[in-house]
Amino acid sequence: MYTDLEAELHDLFWNQEDVISELPLLEAFHEKKLSLEIGCGSGRLLLPLLENGHPIDGVEISADMTKLLAKNANELGLGLELEPEIHTCDILDFKTEKIYERVSIPAFTIQLLDRAGFEKTLRNVHDFTSNDGLLYFTSFIPWAEIAGELTEGDWYDDHQAKLSDGSTALCKTKFSINRLRQTLNRRHQYSVSHPVSGSSKKKQHRSTQDLQWYTYPEICLLLELTGWKVKQLITDLEPETATHPDAHLLTVIASKI
Repeated sequence: MYTDLEAELHDLFWNQEDVISELPLLEAFHEKKLSLEIGCGSGRLLLPLLENGHPIDGVEISADMTKLLAKNANELGLGLELEPEIHTCDILDFKTEKIYERVSIPAFTIQLLDRAGFEKTLRNVHDFTSNDGLLYFTSFIPWAEIAGELTEGDWYDDHQAKLSDGSTALCKTKFSINRLRQTLNRRHQYSVSHPVSGSSKKKQHRSTQDLQWYTYPEICLLLELTGWKVKQLITDLEPETATHPDAHLLTVIASKI
C-alpha cells in the first residue's frame, strides 16, 4: 500500500488535483490539542500542522511513506527524533498509552478498510480518545464511476505531471465497481519517462486499491454502534455552505457518546 513509485508520486499528483485543500478544516479541528493523524503518509497534511504549532503524532502503514515523511521533515528543519511520534503500523494493530483529544483520518484513508475494518478502527480510536475528544474523517462517494461517466474496465489517464528534470510522470487507472456492495476496485499503472537522446527509459510500478464507500446514514449507524455520534457534517470541504445531498466528499466530526 503506497510503496515504491506510487509513494514517490503521491504528493505530486495529489497537490495537482487538490483544488480545495483539507488543511483549513484540519487546522480548525485540531485546535492545538494533543492529536493523532491516522494515515499520515509523507506528512502532506501533518507537517504543515506541526509547523503551525499543533502537537500531533502520526500512524502510517507504509514504511516507504514514513521514510518520505522523515525526508520532508528534515528539509523543513523539523526533527522527528522525539516529537512527534510516527508509528509505522496498521491502525488495526495500533496501541498507545496516550489519550488524544483529537484524532483525524483525512484524505479518504478510512475507505481503504472494509466495513469490518472501519468498525474496528472506530472502536480502537474510541479507546485512546479523551471523553471530550473528537474524531474527524473524510470519505468520498465515486459518483463518476457510479453514473458511468468513466468506462469500467478501460484504462484512462488519471494523473500526469512534469518533473523538474523534464521527465513525465503518468498514472493510468482501470476500475471495476460493485454498486450493491459499494466497493470500487482500482488498478493503477505508474510510470516516469526519462528523455534520453530522443528515446526514453521508463520506471514503472503497478498497484491495486480496494475502496469501500458509505452513504451518510450508514456512517451515522456505524458511529452509533461504536460509541460515537455526529457533531458536524461538512460536504465538499465547504463548512460555510449548506450540506448537499449529492455531495462528493463527506467530512464528519464526531464526539464520544
